[in-house]
Amino acid sequence: MAMKISENEVRAEIALSGSRITKEVLYGKAAENSDGWEVSLRTASGDLVVNGTFKGGEFAGDYDYIPAADHGRWTLILAGH
Repeated sequence: MAMKISENEVRAEIALSGSRITKEVLYGKAAENSDGWEVSLRTASGDLVVNGTFKGGEFAGDYDYIPAADHGRWTLILAGH
């Protein structure tokens, strides 16, 4: 996952393995809170929706991949941390 935050606008490029989605770009909003940054992201088509928290180089969040009725939780360690 590669993130770019400009003010509270977020652009995230993701690459996944073991999924129907291999690469995707998500867009959304971020808000700083006591736990880090809360984000709400979605693809341009709206097929993939992600809500989670970035804290200390780690992302933990829930996702919904609508076409496949695939729901779950991600925990990712961001590169360089």
